[in-house]
Amino acid sequence: MSESTLCETTLQIVGASALQNKLLAGCLAKETGLACILVDGIATCRRAGRGVSLLLIDCLGGDGFDSALKDLTDWPFHEGDAVLPAFFNALPGVQQELAAYRMGVRGYFINTLNLDVFVRGIKTVLNGELWFSREMMSTLLSSYQPHQASTPLQVKSGDVRHLSKREREVLSHVAAGDSNDEVASRLYI
Repeated sequence: MSESTLCETTLQIVGASALQNKLLAGCLAKETGLACILVDGIATCRRAGRGVSLLLIDCLGGDGFDSALKDLTDWPFHEGDAVLPAFFNALPGVQQELAAYRMGVRGYFINTLNLDVFVRGIKTVLNGELWFSREMMSTLLSSYQPHQASTPLQVKSGDVRHLSKREREVLSHVAAGDSNDEVASRLYI
C-alpha cells in the first residue's frame, strides 16, 4: 500500500458485540495506522470517497455467519467497489468460506487467529488480494481445473530440482514441521 492509499483507507467494523468491536477498532487503529469506525449494519456502511474501505463483518454468535451472508445479499457490492467486505470471528469451514467468497467477501478471518496474522490479513486484502484458508483455495482451484492429468508428475523422493527457489524455501519449513502461519510469517507470504 502506498502512503497516499493508507491516508485514504478506512476500516469499518459491523457486528452485535459493541464493546468487543470498539476495543478491536482501537487496537486495529493502533496496529495499522488506519481510521477505524464502528457502523450499525452493512446497510449503513460508508462508501469510501477516493480511497478504499474494508468492511469487517463480525460473525460471532449463533447465527452470525448466516445473518452476515443475508445482509450481503441485500447490499449491492460490485466488482471494483471501494468497499471490500471481509468476515471475522468466523468459524472454520470450507463450505462457509466458499459461500462467503461467492458473495464477494475478500477475506475470511477465523475466530482463532492471533492479532499479528489478523493485521497481516487485513493489509493483504487492502492490497487487493484475497485472504482465505489454503484448504478453501485448494477446493476452489481444483473445481476450476479443466481436467485431471492422466499421468501425474513422477518425482523421485528427495528430487526437488523441478521446484523454484521459493517453493524449496516453503518445502523446507513444511518439512521442519512449521505450521501454515509459521511458514507465512517467516517467509512473508
